Amino acid sequence: RKLDKILYYNLQPEIIEKKVMADKAVLRGICMLHVVYLGDDGRLYVWDSDVPFSQYAELDGTYDQNPTVTVVPCVTSLDLEEDENGLMLLKAGIILTIAFSAMRRRSP
Repeated sequence: RKLDKILYYNLQPEIIEKKVMADKAVLRGICMLHVVYLGDDGRLYVWDSDVPFSQYAELDGTYDQNPTVTVVPCVTSLDLEEDENGLMLLKAGIILTIAFSAMRRRSP
């Protein structure tokens, strides 16, 4: 079945791993993509896929091991279209708000 028209799509990001290593926060996650489209046969179809992502952020200091990390992902832009070869192209903007509590190491 070929895609005739994309009717609806959304992206739900989820953080699956978060670490603070010295002066960096390292994050891994998946974005769950949900698409409803009309096929060339006139029927409705649903397509779900997981899209992995990773990101790191430099911190303004060095922190102790095992801090409490809270990450809130927010989708800021989303575009899904079909190219001339029938492939779906996804462009997404995601902002990650990172908050953590830990003891900062003192410099000697």
